[in-house]
Amino acid sequence: MEIMIHFHGYLITILNRIPSKREKPIIETSDVTYKIVKCQDNRILKVKACRHPRRTEEQIDTKEDEENNDE
Repeated sequence: MEIMIHFHGYLITILNRIPSKREKPIIETSDVTYKIVKCQDNRILKVKACRHPRRTEEQIDTKEDEENNDE
């Protein structure tokens, strides 16, 4: 049996609820920030997405070093 989740279902699962008509929630993942722009009748109709720039291993290591030095 194949399970299929639509994009709006994915966002509702992350948000853990269906947004109200007037609400404009923002959902951040490690790769993308989603802003729900329009909802109607328990459905998400319009979403804006912004992909985060990819970080290299060196950038990740540098950020971790800076955080460790702050402690």
